[in-house]
Amino acid sequence: MASKAASSTKPEKKSLFTLPIILALVVLSVASASISYYLSKPEPKTNTKALSKFAVPMGDPIDRRDWRPYKGTDQHRYIEKHVFSYINKHQTPLKTCYFGYKGPEKLSPRGGVITVEFFIEKDGTITKPRVFRSEIKVKDVQQCVLGHVAKWKFPPHDLEKPIRYQTPFFFR
Repeated sequence: MASKAASSTKPEKKSLFTLPIILALVVLSVASASISYYLSKPEPKTNTKALSKFAVPMGDPIDRRDWRPYKGTDQHRYIEKHVFSYINKHQTPLKTCYFGYKGPEKLSPRGGVITVEFFIEKDGTITKPRVFRSEIKVKDVQQCVLGHVAKWKFPPHDLEKPIRYQTPFFFR
């Protein structure tokens, strides 16, 4: 009898491929097949006739051995070295034009932007300052800003022509 009891308690062999394992294998095979199909497709051809006349077709990537850092023109170097820092240092009187305005016209509570254009002559003086674009329509504020800008004097430069420059002033 002992032999019958021992034979009935033998463990059953479990199948290696159960339902969850089969499903996982199917999902992996479908995913790998779709990825290999996507990667084997050629790149779509661009229709050059449909492109704008101003569009530049993409060519070969830049060869990094030929890459050189950007060296701006003399005008750009002058603006970066002298004009940016000068304008940043002389913003306070411009802000008083807006925030100190006591005239009859109402200013917007959310502020605005005045873009000023001017020319920097060879001796560094400002000529032809004008309001290029303005969200602030109060003429007194615009004239005050132009009056302060006209008094600015930058270091002299040795370029052939005067430098035309536009800069926005934010009042918020």
